[in-house]
Amino acid sequence: MAKTPSARLYDLIHSLTGTEKRHFKLYAREGDNKYNLLFDAMEKQDVFDDYALQELVYPGENIQSRKYSELKAYLYDLILQSL
Repeated sequence: MAKTPSARLYDLIHSLTGTEKRHFKLYAREGDNKYNLLFDAMEKQDVFDDYALQELVYPGENIQSRKYSELKAYLYDLILQSL
């Protein structure tokens, strides 16, 4: 079975070395933004929980799944650009 884009993002974040994670954070440090929050939350998760991440990034909001999906896709691309 193929991995979902969310699982690929989670795996990518957990496969980064400490140096690569630091480089990404320096590359993407444009203030307080949702993709940095998502990166930090995924990095801290031991077991992937997409619902918990969505609640953390958009607390109490009834968001469209497309908005959250676009955020994850943007984060994935941004990580690859930083490498």
